[in-house]
Amino acid sequence: MKCALISGGTSGVGAATAIEFARAGAESVVIVGRDRTRGNEVCESVRGLGTSAALIEADLSGPSVPQTIFR
Repeated sequence: MKCALISGGTSGVGAATAIEFARAGAESVVIVGRDRTRGNEVCESVRGLGTSAALIEADLSGPSVPQTIFR
């Protein structure tokens, strides 16, 4: 399974990267970012390309957050 996890995926380069992974054939894209509304919009764009998408609302600047995401 081709899966992409995109940090900062709720806007800008991260959002564009999530969409490009979907276009390139990723089966699943996980978007990590702080903005739920924009993250949901990116998820809908990814799903519109036939790829499953999930949003993890998180601020990765905290040292324990990355560990929490991968549990």
